[in-house]
Amino acid sequence: MPGGQGRDIYPLRGEGFADVEAQLLALVGLESALVMRVVHRVQGQDDTLHYGENLRVEALRIAAQGGTLPPPATPEAVAAAEEVIGFPLPPLLRRLYLKAANGGFGPNEGILGVRGGPVQGNFADIAELYQDGPDPSGRIPAGLVLIHDWGCTIWSLVDFRDPAGVMWCTHEGESWPQGMKLAEWLTGTLAGTVTVQALLESQPVS
Repeated sequence: MPGGQGRDIYPLRGEGFADVEAQLLALVGLESALVMRVVHRVQGQDDTLHYGENLRVEALRIAAQGGTLPPPATPEAVAAAEEVIGFPLPPLLRRLYLKAANGGFGPNEGILGVRGGPVQGNFADIAELYQDGPDPSGRIPAGLVLIHDWGCTIWSLVDFRDPAGVMWCTHEGESWPQGMKLAEWLTGTLAGTVTVQALLESQPVS
């Protein structure tokens, strides 16, 4: 993301959250003063159960306000996507779309959003892609929603059947779970630990 590389994030180690959370905040392009604003706002929510999730949402929301991400989605667009897909959005993805940005965050050009978000390639949003996506074989199970194109027919998907938003990968007609949830996937892609190579290496051997 713009401006995220090379920032000194180590002073945040004493703030009570893991280094990987600080990396996420830095990599979405926030200046150090805004990073602290995120931390203080989330600490003020008194919600330790969802502390890491709240950090992600608040960081991306402020990045969107700064013009580096698209504006949030409308509730109507989210509802329309859920109607097409037939499953509700996992809570974290719903919060990110409605409170932070309608796509555009994550690796490379970011993930796709719902209606009204930025178009990526031939696809306008996750609902359109779910209907007309690149799976002529029909092997992708219902409820697995494509959200990010890595190129070379490699896609990341979110399992809408599971509120935790378990991540899957598909490549050349094969689909498999990644062993992580959406929150971990976002952190990993921004920190550089979830890569195309890592995805391919996790593919089960037939």
